[in-house]
Amino acid sequence: MLFARNLSSFTSDRCFDSSLSIKFAEKGLSFAGDDALRQSVIYNRLGLAYSSRGNHKKALEYYLKALSIRSSHYGEKNIQVSSLYNNIGLEYGASGNHQKALEYCMKALSIRRSVMGENDPAVATLYNSLGVEYGEVGDRRNARECLEKALSIRLSVYGENHPDVASSFSNLGYEYGFEDHQKALEYAIKARDIFINVFGVNHPNVAKAFINVGCVYGEMGNHEKALECYMNALSILSVIHEEEHPDLALSYYSVGFEYRAMGDHSRALEYKKKALSVYIGIHGECHTDVATSFNNVALEYEWVGDYANALNCRLKALEIAEKSCDKSKAAIYSYRVGRTFKYMGRYDDANEYFRRSADRWKDIGDDEQVKKALSEIVKN
Repeated sequence: MLFARNLSSFTSDRCFDSSLSIKFAEKGLSFAGDDALRQSVIYNRLGLAYSSRGNHKKALEYYLKALSIRSSHYGEKNIQVSSLYNNIGLEYGASGNHQKALEYCMKALSIRRSVMGENDPAVATLYNSLGVEYGEVGDRRNARECLEKALSIRLSVYGENHPDVASSFSNLGYEYGFEDHQKALEYAIKARDIFINVFGVNHPNVAKAFINVGCVYGEMGNHEKALECYMNALSILSVIHEEEHPDLALSYYSVGFEYRAMGDHSRALEYKKKALSVYIGIHGECHTDVATSFNNVALEYEWVGDYANALNCRLKALEIAEKSCDKSKAAIYSYRVGRTFKYMGRYDDANEYFRRSADRWKDIGDDEQVKKALSEIVKN
């Protein structure tokens, strides 16, 4: 599913303004001098700023610097240290390293519970983070258990009309989406309505909530309602974000995804190309999200019969995977290049890439994928 998950980072400064410019924060470091704790506050702010822009590598770098200072100064059993463990866990999760994310989120929860007890809003936030990461590694039982604990604490502390409660409903909706779409839709709509009540319509959380409702409608086969929700999200995000923002890319992709499901591949291509353009603007051309987006665009080019452009996109995705030394992605993308050459009737070129894919899967040790790649070879 395309659900936009709801996670919360901590800042030691409750007056933190998410619009704080990175340049201003970096300048602040020069005024911090040798004051390590002041430096840690700025590092944490820089982590938050980079995270909001989707640059998780830089966010992680600054959070780890802040953690080193604070754990050295306060020791491990400290709330500020716990907050940084959570922030680091979220960045590892956003980068795809979910085992590392679980490790840091568990540390954060253990510290916070020992200091604040169970019925604390920050403990709920940490249960929420942990539940999301359990979900990412496929542990549905522990995911739901943690998310239910987060919701229970938040309802008891805030009542229902609060953004953190909406976040809990949203994340539970995601988990229920694996087995009970009606329940998932109920929770997703609850989250959206709360966010609208709290923030008004033009807010990023409302846009994400529309995406989540649309996702469930799509899973249920109601593509018209899904598309309506995604268009609502896109309308909001186009107002509140600059062009190069990951949420905008997700929204473009979601619209393209639904047009594809409805059989309108020309419109699907249009919106997936917009998503690709945003990802390139954010990351440059050598990033896994860009490679994935090139492949999504290639798929639509193939559907409309433009194999030359499809091949160009497939080859760019493969180039990115090879430069990043991602062996499994390189194997997958080699296979897809082979398939595109096959569609074009260029069988010698297709066979070359099927063999490359098989060789890479052999190095990885996946015999089933080796057989699949070799089975595609066209014999003259």
